[in-house]
Amino acid sequence: MEWRVEKNKNLALFYLQGDIDRREDTQILKNVIRQCLDEKIIFFGFNLSQVSYFDSGAVNLFHFCHKQIVPFNGKIGFIGFNYHLTESMKLIGLQAIGTFYISDEDFVSEVKAKEKSAVH
Repeated sequence: MEWRVEKNKNLALFYLQGDIDRREDTQILKNVIRQCLDEKIIFFGFNLSQVSYFDSGAVNLFHFCHKQIVPFNGKIGFIGFNYHLTESMKLIGLQAIGTFYISDEDFVSEVKAKEKSAVH
C-alpha cells in the first residue's frame, strides 16, 4: 500500500493506493490519524479510488477514526468510486460511520458548508 496525506486546517485527505492488507500499514495510518487529532483535525477523507482490496485491519482503522472524532462532531468521507469496494463497504456497514463521495471536492464542499453552518 502507498499513501499520502494532505492537511488543511481541520481537514485531512488521505490518498490510499493498492491493497490495505498489512498490519504495519494500518498501524502507520493509525499513528498519522493520531497526529492529525493532536492538530485538532476532525474531518477525515479517505480517497479509496485506487484501492483494490482491504482487510479487517482497514475496517478497524476506519472505526478507530470514527470513535475519535464523534465527540468533536467530526466526519469521515469515503471518496472515489470503485463499485466492488464500495459495495463491500456497504455490506459490512461502513456507511454508518462515514459518507460516500464521488470526489474530493464533494467532501471538502460539505465540510466547508458544515463549518459555515456551525459558525452561524
